[in-house]
Amino acid sequence: MSSVHSSDHGSPPVSQQNLKEAVRYELNGQTWEFAVERLAQALSAKTRKPSASPSKLEQFDTLKNYDLAIDKLGLQINNAFHHFANNNPETLLVESDYPESEHHCGLIDFLNGGIRSSLTQLPKDHEALYRALKFYVWDKPMKDAKSLKPNGAGVLGFKANELDNLFWSPPAEGGEQMAIPVGIRDNWPNLVLQAGIYACCLFSASPLRQFVLVIGYNYKDHTLRFLVYHRGGCTGSEPLNLDQPKGQKGFTHLLASILTWKTRADAGFRAWCNDAQVCLPGRKAGDMSVFGVAPRVFRIKVPVALLGEEALAGKLAAKEKTMLQTSGTGSGLNLTRIVSGNAQKKASGDDDEAVSSIAISRVRVLADKVENVDQAIDWHPSDPLNLAGGDSAVNLSSLATAATLWGKTSEVPEHRSLLGHAIAFVGHSLVSAKDLGSLVLAVVHAHTGYYNMCVKKYQHRNLSIGNVLMVDEPIKTERFDIPNPNATQREILDLCRDLGINDHCTGFVIDGDMAVTWDSYFTEEHLGTKSGTSEFMSTKLLDPAIEDHVHSPVDDYYSFYFLTQWACAFRDLSPEDQAKDSVTLQSLRMRLAGGLDSRDAATHTIRGEKLNAEQYGAFLVQAQPFLKKWYDKLISLGNEWQKINASEHYTAASFRHIAERGLLYFLRVVVEPEFFVIVRSQLLLYYGCLGTFPGSG
Repeated sequence: MSSVHSSDHGSPPVSQQNLKEAVRYELNGQTWEFAVERLAQALSAKTRKPSASPSKLEQFDTLKNYDLAIDKLGLQINNAFHHFANNNPETLLVESDYPESEHHCGLIDFLNGGIRSSLTQLPKDHEALYRALKFYVWDKPMKDAKSLKPNGAGVLGFKANELDNLFWSPPAEGGEQMAIPVGIRDNWPNLVLQAGIYACCLFSASPLRQFVLVIGYNYKDHTLRFLVYHRGGCTGSEPLNLDQPKGQKGFTHLLASILTWKTRADAGFRAWCNDAQVCLPGRKAGDMSVFGVAPRVFRIKVPVALLGEEALAGKLAAKEKTMLQTSGTGSGLNLTRIVSGNAQKKASGDDDEAVSSIAISRVRVLADKVENVDQAIDWHPSDPLNLAGGDSAVNLSSLATAATLWGKTSEVPEHRSLLGHAIAFVGHSLVSAKDLGSLVLAVVHAHTGYYNMCVKKYQHRNLSIGNVLMVDEPIKTERFDIPNPNATQREILDLCRDLGINDHCTGFVIDGDMAVTWDSYFTEEHLGTKSGTSEFMSTKLLDPAIEDHVHSPVDDYYSFYFLTQWACAFRDLSPEDQAKDSVTLQSLRMRLAGGLDSRDAATHTIRGEKLNAEQYGAFLVQAQPFLKKWYDKLISLGNEWQKINASEHYTAASFRHIAERGLLYFLRVVVEPEFFVIVRSQLLLYYGCLGTFPGSG
């Protein structure tokens, strides 16, 4: 499971049904049912046995390596069950034919009764993290997701009888946080999907957490499950019949397992990160290059005064927001994000209530202490990442599958490992470009980086506003060159020389988690697979009527256009550049962030209408001629690809050929006199400071 994330610039409402379809896609059949005893052990607080061998990246860890707190509580669990059962808790549950809303109070009373009975019998452990857990009837909008209404809420430490202020992730001051959501429905398939939405919200509040617990209750047959959502899917308990002693005992057993938690790590949170601070390994740190799902990106800064010199390289304080504040970046799944053209089709179903954009706050109170975790770590490569006090860096953490890590298909359930990638290079979004020249130059450099991937037979397939970054000062890189160039490549090199493209870059393509290699792409069954972030995917990729469209470099070049168009429309405008009539610009932005038809309509406005600064701002008006001519070149590129497409010559050579043509067409636009002077002026600003000017002879 990944996180809910929405565009900072707004996105259109989606339906509850579409959210459920997104969760269904995320789960992809990865659901398991465990017996009570097994799931209780998995949830229990645990300590690694001294005799257990150190955990290795290429090995699966198992419960056999741990001492489990729940295994020592057999007598107490049995006593808790009898104490609970003697109160006849089944009488709290109303008849199954009552409307859903009539079941809320009874179930909440049942849950709280189980907690009280368990606490009377379990050891009086004041360090228990969930000792103050109490459930409340909720069934009204969450404060940070107005149209999501869990039926019940488990909250920690709140002592009033009625709860009226509940967040998935509370702001720095005020508001209670959801600890365990409760969902009530009349069938399990629907309930698992609805509970999955709640899990995604809690993952979004703390993107690095390992799992989220949701309690589900089917009121038609009075069965309850503990639903544990994790990065590999959902693991649920067997259905517990709350009318029967066996089901009640299973409930108290599972409840006891979460009452053994003493630390946030026991509850699935990362002890070394509280979303405001992060503790990274010290002197032996290096780059980790494996990238998986559910990424969490921080821009981090080493504190100067807080720590001694020896610890400076080990503990880093993170900013209170993610580095990337743009659509579809920073924390994995955007539930409005399209992963396939077919996903654009409207899902059927009765539940079509509009859901406003879900934006979970990640500004955290520093109440949770960050810990220095003593844990074996595999480094690759072994070269240290040397950071001193005051230095900035980027930290990306993600969960990679076994197949990604060491080329093996894991047994079910799918095993994942948390990977970290720390780099000293820090970029920022294209929407923060200070002027058109710096934006265009960054996009030029990003194009050459993309082409270098194609030369190595890799295709990115997810170019978005969050996956192309820029820097204020050029960074020295390998010289852009093409050995033994053909005619097209020679013209590319000539144009790059005219533009001064050499070994200093300001724009970069990142996050190749959806990339494919052309060595195997044309022989695999998923040749027609489409990927990307919907706002930046080509029209043909998004069109549900075109099911056999092959994702080629042409689609990636369209993504370059759409992300640049987005940067121009969403740019943070200076006071002198701002539109006097902001309503028109906001409407355009909403259309760009909408579905296929509205995005294409907004693109037509930018390409075809005469824009004025009063309505659209000076920056977009200045960029319009460049965007228009670039789009016209993309149409020509598409026509050229269509001839290859008609003969179905899908090969690495044909993809490489069209990648060359796409770069050439783009550079031809950039060197047109009216745009060339803008880029050239920007280069003079950069390289005048450096003392050299690439391409000047």
